[in-house]
Amino acid sequence: VPPQLPIYQTVPPQPVIVNDTASKIQPPTQQIATIVPPAPQQPQTPQQIINNTVPAPVAAPKDTMQTVEETSVPSAVKAEDKPQEVKNNNQNPEVDIKQSEEFNAKLRGDMLNRLTSQDLKTQSDALVEIANATQQLADTKKAISLKGGDSTAKEAMQKEYDKAFDNLASVVLDEKVVESILGILVKDTTNLEQPTPKQIELRTKEMNGTALSEAEKIEAETLSPMEKAEQNKEFALFTLRLIQEMYMEGIEKMTGSQPDLKDVPGVEQMIVTIKSNPNPAIRAAAISAITHNSRPQDKEILSTLLKIASEQDADDTVRATAAQSLTKITQ
Repeated sequence: VPPQLPIYQTVPPQPVIVNDTASKIQPPTQQIATIVPPAPQQPQTPQQIINNTVPAPVAAPKDTMQTVEETSVPSAVKAEDKPQEVKNNNQNPEVDIKQSEEFNAKLRGDMLNRLTSQDLKTQSDALVEIANATQQLADTKKAISLKGGDSTAKEAMQKEYDKAFDNLASVVLDEKVVESILGILVKDTTNLEQPTPKQIELRTKEMNGTALSEAEKIEAETLSPMEKAEQNKEFALFTLRLIQEMYMEGIEKMTGSQPDLKDVPGVEQMIVTIKSNPNPAIRAAAISAITHNSRPQDKEILSTLLKIASEQDADDTVRATAAQSLTKITQ
């Protein structure tokens, strides 16, 4: 029986601050490709999907779907909010475990409330915060592995890292936290407000080279609730792949062996998303997420999935993303 979440509940939640990465990251997002919200997804098993019993997404009728050119929002996200993945070059990391009330309140005290909030900005902020903490810890691990010099000092740093890992894992690998993130990914956005005809008109003009006034730019770049919810799905996928990396590491520490792909939290939902989500941006994001942590033992199951997507998906970008990912895992 594979280890089940939560797997770190014996460790009292402690604040974790990793000082090796000064700047913050945000999950990468792609422009929302359609204004047609996805219909509710029907749960499928990984076996059904790998056997191709779930039809590949087909293009929606033109009278119900706007083109990418009509609905893309080149600057809809403020510059300071745009995703930026940090490249850590710190060869001398420090792992600092502190009793920080501020950090505790942000990452632990109300995390579930924030992830399940009806306020979409609150949701995205919570996802970004989890991603920041998880990515920074991963950067620290990498920097420790590259650090030379005194082996005693390196061993001490590794012990501090292990403590920080357990503390953070007690939060992000909690079953309710993972379920909340998956809830964001599978949320039905059908009834949320879509971009107005005026917004679509202004976006089209801008993409065609027409200069807009400052007021028009603000109106064009403001995401509708449906677009924000779809963007949060991409944030959720990015955050999930970081959590999955922690899960794999944690199980290996506990058992001495790596978990099967089917037992990793969120993998089944990622596969369903790739096969059946109507939004091509979300399908492409799911492909990138599921292949990020791929291991040699995952090659067979992922190759089948990616081959189907690269050949049968209705969207050119999704097919290209799947083909590139397939090449990556088969090299």
